[in-house]
Amino acid sequence: ARRRNEGKGLVCAQLNRYILPIYLSYRSSTEVVAEMSKPKQTSKPYDPRAHNRGAPLPLVLLSPLIGGPLSWDVLIFLPLLGLGIALILSGVFIAVIEREGHLTFYAVGGVVVLGGCAAAIGFGRNVPVIPDGNEECAAAAARARRIDIAHPAEYPTAPIPPMRSQLTAVGSPWFKDDRGRRVLLRGINVSGDCKMPVSRKRVSVDFAGGDTSTLAGDAPGIPVSTRPGLAAPNPSLSPDHDPFFTDHRNVTFVGRPFPLAEADVHLSRLVSWGYTTFRLLFTWEAVEHAGPGIYDEEYLDYLVAIIRKCHQHGVAVFLDSHQDTWSRFTGGDGAPGWTLEAVGIDLAQLGDSGAAYLTPPEEAVPMAWNANNMRCGAGTMWTLFFAGNDFAPRTMVEGEPAQDYLQRHYCAMLGRVAQAVRDEPNVLGFDILNEPSVGFVGTEDATDISPNVYLIGWRCDVWSSILLGAGFARTVDYFSSFMVYRGRRTLNPTNVCAWKGGSENCVWRKNGVWNMSSSSDGTTGGTPELLRRDYFATNPRTGMPVDFQEDYAEPFWHRCTEAIRAHMDDAIIFVEPVLDMTDPSKSERPNLTAAQVGKRGFVWAKHCYDGITLLTCSFHRWLSMNPITNAIVIGRHWIQQSLGASMALFKEETVNMGGGSPVLIGECGIPFRLRRNQDFTHLDPATCALNNTMRAVEIGLV
Repeated sequence: ARRRNEGKGLVCAQLNRYILPIYLSYRSSTEVVAEMSKPKQTSKPYDPRAHNRGAPLPLVLLSPLIGGPLSWDVLIFLPLLGLGIALILSGVFIAVIEREGHLTFYAVGGVVVLGGCAAAIGFGRNVPVIPDGNEECAAAAARARRIDIAHPAEYPTAPIPPMRSQLTAVGSPWFKDDRGRRVLLRGINVSGDCKMPVSRKRVSVDFAGGDTSTLAGDAPGIPVSTRPGLAAPNPSLSPDHDPFFTDHRNVTFVGRPFPLAEADVHLSRLVSWGYTTFRLLFTWEAVEHAGPGIYDEEYLDYLVAIIRKCHQHGVAVFLDSHQDTWSRFTGGDGAPGWTLEAVGIDLAQLGDSGAAYLTPPEEAVPMAWNANNMRCGAGTMWTLFFAGNDFAPRTMVEGEPAQDYLQRHYCAMLGRVAQAVRDEPNVLGFDILNEPSVGFVGTEDATDISPNVYLIGWRCDVWSSILLGAGFARTVDYFSSFMVYRGRRTLNPTNVCAWKGGSENCVWRKNGVWNMSSSSDGTTGGTPELLRRDYFATNPRTGMPVDFQEDYAEPFWHRCTEAIRAHMDDAIIFVEPVLDMTDPSKSERPNLTAAQVGKRGFVWAKHCYDGITLLTCSFHRWLSMNPITNAIVIGRHWIQQSLGASMALFKEETVNMGGGSPVLIGECGIPFRLRRNQDFTHLDPATCALNNTMRAVEIGLV
């Protein structure tokens, strides 16, 4: 028992190292430095008995059965327990008193219900509740919170990771250093702030003396981080005059993730917590927002300056070309606005038409990015980007097929970034595209809602998404949060068209997916008509069902790799699977030859989240979702085993990647604004939730 408590204290101390940097990274350096100089007011240590206070005595006595301190979350199982007993007694009564001679349906049902209770609460007893309330844990947590950023050298740090010339990812499920030793990279994403521009119309930047960019209309010398950004459209302006849409080419990302003058403060703090590898985010828009082939050289200089700061602090980085739902103009971030304009989309009408979800933050639906991937804006762009030659061959941009045009510019952008950072020894390589989406590709029936659309927000099938963009109202199911159904809502009631020049210029109308039905006199008119429900189901070149990874993703990986290694031949390439939940049981096993992975190798850069916690923004110790199959998992023991087994399975998927490749979990974690933790004053739900994920990472050795 003593050893178990000591282990809990150690795990608790480590978890505080994971939690605090995320929380504190949202605060300015001046706040942190000022507060770190004062004695810290630590949270009250977690008391296992607190959950039981005020509960009826019979429920308190049931606490050992549940496997830890009594939580009101698990009381949902107590009625099930009573129901199971009642069903068994009913079955026994019928079998004995009525002399039926055999157990009836009631008894069998009771056994099944009791079995569910046992799986949920009985088997969970072997999983300790973290954090524990012992004194050692509380002391460790207090020490972790008192790191003085003014003297980071006084605190132990993790070893400096290998630099690019010392690290390989070839022919083994492990990273190896130049002495053949296995390497486990541990770090953090830096950071979500990189997704949005800082402001507009940069005039000058002085990297030698710190970031003192002067922007038109702003006071000179004000740090970039204090200026208002462009995170959302200005509701006081019409779309025709909102700079979010009309001035999207004149923006700057200099100062993302933080001004250069503040870099030492942030990096010292992160390194003191043991983070020695960064997934450093940048976006396509940050590099090429001004127009096709026009690169922001000042941003590239800033990016190199940040990387050099990381090197000074002993931090290795790999660069992540980040996106969410294609672009900030389709409800996310990533691609520049001109990519949508090039195929005929009117940026100012995307939100009003329903082709993208751009509701102001006060009306936001949580986790709506998933549904946005299947709206007309993002869904069209993903389809054109990966498979436009097959599904939209009539769509040309400046005389070039849309797919070739978009991929050519994207790969050239990656090549330009590689050229800029090739002399930096701590740059390990590139994550070539964050969480790519399949778009409409592979949809078997355009009138059915895709499994890629979760039960959140407005659920549109592909046909409805296309019609919304073409200027037609559609009534769809609406969920205010995960699985909370609120009836049906009408989108685009004013029939706004997202295509410049009207619905005649809709990409999918031009490529024969739909047309207007003929009126009785033979002229075009009437209502829109879907010509082929299965248009996106099969590969037009082969006539076979679409295998997105083999048909489209892997050729794209090779094209990006060639562009990067043309300037940086020893770069490690990190690739991610596409977001496609149409068949969760389908194995993702990339097929790459030794020549394709190159002398430094490829890395399978998966993401893994506890789905229920992520989608509901609340933590339940007894309920989760299998990351591979999306099956519901009940019981703490089985939740931990499910998450750990999923991590281990990722390693099996790399056997055909040049003889084996490492797995790196590029994203994992929890939403820190859990429903029970809105003000960060009660950390134990967040700590327990993060503990589940981090233990799974260690179980899987990834």
